[in-house]
Amino acid sequence: MPIPPLRPLDVFPVGDAKRPMFAMRDPMGIVSELLAVQPEAFFIASHFDGEADADGVARLVSLRMGGKVDAMVVHSVAQQFSDRGLLLDEKFQEMYAKAREAFAAQPTRAAAHAGGNYPDDASQLTQFLKQVLSLADEQPRFDGDLIGLISPHIDFERGHALYAQAYKPLERAGQFDRIVVLGTSHGPMASSLVPTRKNFETPLGPLATSQSGVDAVLSVLGEECLMDELAHKGEHSIEFQTVFLKMLQPNAEIVPLLCGSLRGCVDDGADPQGNEEVERAVEAVRAARSRDGRTLLVAGADLAHVGPRFGGPELTDGVLDATERGDREALAFASERDASGWFRSITNGGDPRNTCGLSPVYLMLRALERGRGHLLGYQRCEAPDQCVTIGAMAFVEGGSPPPLRSGRILIATE
Repeated sequence: MPIPPLRPLDVFPVGDAKRPMFAMRDPMGIVSELLAVQPEAFFIASHFDGEADADGVARLVSLRMGGKVDAMVVHSVAQQFSDRGLLLDEKFQEMYAKAREAFAAQPTRAAAHAGGNYPDDASQLTQFLKQVLSLADEQPRFDGDLIGLISPHIDFERGHALYAQAYKPLERAGQFDRIVVLGTSHGPMASSLVPTRKNFETPLGPLATSQSGVDAVLSVLGEECLMDELAHKGEHSIEFQTVFLKMLQPNAEIVPLLCGSLRGCVDDGADPQGNEEVERAVEAVRAARSRDGRTLLVAGADLAHVGPRFGGPELTDGVLDATERGDREALAFASERDASGWFRSITNGGDPRNTCGLSPVYLMLRALERGRGHLLGYQRCEAPDQCVTIGAMAFVEGGSPPPLRSGRILIATE
């Protein structure tokens, strides 16, 4: 009997040279704890493709490891992974069904990362956010109307300077009626775009979700996209935007939209424009805008993920410089609302920079239809085994363009 396939997981090395381990995190949040396994066990599990049985996996692993691995060992690893909910089997389906039922029963979407990535006390969070915003460089004055923002979704510890750059314009932008928030889904989704009707809890109070905005999205996509609503439960890409939005736009309603992968278009080397599913997603984002009031579009989107942590080469100066050049080329296309250029510049060679903000920015650029983007900042978050890059951009309609900015900010994480 074939061993069920390994679920999509975030995997990264931990431990040290004497006792190396691999940590596994469930991006769907169904398995809440971080799990660590020995490299040999992970190597075996990486061969669980849903087609090979224990004997077939044992033969293949033995060949690749250069030593005999018994089928009983493979069986044992498969059982351990199954027990922990890491395989796409009946055990996981039961866990998934219970998690969906529990989330559906919750009246609001809880602040999953409060008390970890940011303070869970209202006064402390307010002070924290004000301190973050005070870090913003002096920004050019926009004499047009703010219509869109690209903000990071990286943790605040590393990304606070760019969050400051992204959200500083909202301090003087006036009140918005509706804010459409596009976030990367770090877990698998069958749908290209998934809303939720739930209000978002924050330590500053709930941020209301526009029911008419969600209705408009569902009128395009159909109710079936809500089958993936559980993806909102632990996803941080929208949550990290909500704390700033609640403080700066407390009376606005949001339309929270998680964006699925454009992997099919990436693998095919095809422009998403004209793809039926993508076009429906673009139409849905446009429909989410307020018909009568002011609407702001926000994309919670990081840029590149390079280095050994993400399966890439060592971080030489050449790798880092090439990454930044590629990012800046993509951001230049974004500033002109050139969604096809944004997509091409990132996916040339199959998305070599692992840009997890590809989808939300693409959909925002297609939905905006007018205005121009102004780069507010760019940052390389460097550590010995990884580099995550982030950018901040404001889209403005009308008015004269402000002076060009290089937007270079360089902060090391370790």
